[in-house]
Amino acid sequence: MTPLACANPTCPHREHIKTLEGALALTRQELAELRAKVWGRKHLPPAVSEEVPPVAPKKRGAPVGHPGWFRKTPTRMDETIEVTLTRCPHCGSRALTEDPDVEEHVQEDIVVPQVQVTKFRRHHYRCRGCGAGVAGVGPEELPGSEPPRPKGRGIPTRA
Repeated sequence: MTPLACANPTCPHREHIKTLEGALALTRQELAELRAKVWGRKHLPPAVSEEVPPVAPKKRGAPVGHPGWFRKTPTRMDETIEVTLTRCPHCGSRALTEDPDVEEHVQEDIVVPQVQVTKFRRHHYRCRGCGAGVAGVGPEELPGSEPPRPKGRGIPTRA
């Protein structure tokens, strides 16, 4: 432990700093004894200053080198919805500049007794207020949905 005392031999706080350093050393020793008593000598918890390296999350999908698998995009679109914005969802500014990039998201909904296919064309914008790149979400759009998902349709039944 490095002493925190002043380098100046005439410092008026020199004695006080030495007293505090002694109290700190005593407190650390008591803490170590309490940890050993609670956790046992072999199973001491990691010290506060030690950082446990984060574990990398497992990669999703097929193993490396295997071909990916995706559903085929339907050839028939029942509805196409243009998703546009008038305000920045981050800061509320109306100063939006539309990017030439338009993202298409095809969503298949299972509507009894058929599948309804909707293409959402999301227009991308750059907000001049906060600088964020933004895009909207269409009505009833399930972002990131690839396989068809059943929409909530309650059918009353009797037990």
